[in-house]
Amino acid sequence: MRIDRLEWLESFVAVAKLSSFSRAARLLHSSQSRVSLHVANLERATGHTLVDRSHVPCTLTAKGETFLPRAEEILVKLRDAVEELHTESGRLVGSVTLGVIPSVSAVLCPGLLAQLQLEEPGISVNLLERTSAELLDKVTSGSTQLAIVSQFSSLPSIPESQRLWWEPYVAVVRQNSPDFQGVEVVNPGDLAEITLGLTGAPGLTIDPEMRVAFDVWQLEPRIAEFRTEQPQTLLNMCKAGLLTPVINLLAFRSCDHEGLRAIPIAGDYGREVAVVANTAVPVTPIGQYLRDLILAIPLPAGVHSLQPQRGDAGDTS
Repeated sequence: MRIDRLEWLESFVAVAKLSSFSRAARLLHSSQSRVSLHVANLERATGHTLVDRSHVPCTLTAKGETFLPRAEEILVKLRDAVEELHTESGRLVGSVTLGVIPSVSAVLCPGLLAQLQLEEPGISVNLLERTSAELLDKVTSGSTQLAIVSQFSSLPSIPESQRLWWEPYVAVVRQNSPDFQGVEVVNPGDLAEITLGLTGAPGLTIDPEMRVAFDVWQLEPRIAEFRTEQPQTLLNMCKAGLLTPVINLLAFRSCDHEGLRAIPIAGDYGREVAVVANTAVPVTPIGQYLRDLILAIPLPAGVHSLQPQRGDAGDTS
C-alpha cells in the first residue's frame, strides 16, 4: 500500500510526540478514534507496527523510532514549500499561533499586532493566552511555535529562550489606605501580617510562580479566603477593602486601577519574561519574523530590559 493521506503522518507524529492518542486528538482538534484510524492506516501502508499500544503511555516501536524523523522531515518540507510559494512575492502570507501570558498580552500585543499589520499584512496571528506552564507544554508539544512566558525555577525545562525584560512584583493598596502611606518600596517582611490576594487556578492556594516568589522572600503569606484567576477582579476586591493584592507590575497596569497605587516589593527578585521556541521543530519564516518583531518593538513602560544593548522603558503609573 502507499501513504495516501497527509493526516496519517500528522496523527502519527502527534502521537509520537505526546505519547498519547487522546492528547494527540486534542492537539489536532480531532477525535481519538480518528487519530487511531490514521495511525492504523499508516501502519498498514508501511507494513510495520509503529506504536506500542500495550501500555500507558504508549511508546514507539523500534520501527516507529526509525520512521518518526522521516515523517517529521516530510511534514516540515511540505510546510516550507507552501511558505516559499507565499514568500516568492517578497511578502509573508499565512498564520501563526503566539502563546502569551495574559498580562503581557494585554499590554504588549496591541502594539505588536499594529506593527505587524503595517509591515506584513498577509500574516494572521492567533493569540493563545494561558499560564507559563501551559504555554511551555504547547511549545514543547509543537502545537505553538512561539510563546512569551515568565521564567521561574519550578517550571519544567524551558525550550530555547531569549530574555525580554524584568518587572517587579507589587503590593497594591487603595490610595486613601493608611497602609504604606508615604512608602515608595515595601519590604517583603512587611507583608507578613497583611491579608494578601493572589491570582491562581481553582484549587491552588498559591500558584507555582508566586510560591517561588514567597520562598525567595522567606515569607509564609496570610492569604485571603477569596480566589480568582482574573487580576481585574483581584483589584476590585482591593477597592472594596477586602485584601492587598500581590501581582506583577504589568498585571496591575493592564487593568482598571483607578484609585489604587502599586508599590514595588524590595529586592532583586521579580518576574523575568522571555520569548521561547522549541528547538526540535524548525521555526517557519513567519515564526522567525514574529520573533524578530517581538525582540524589536518598544518595551512596556516600567520594565527593565534583559536584552543586550537595549535600555529600560520609561516608568508610568
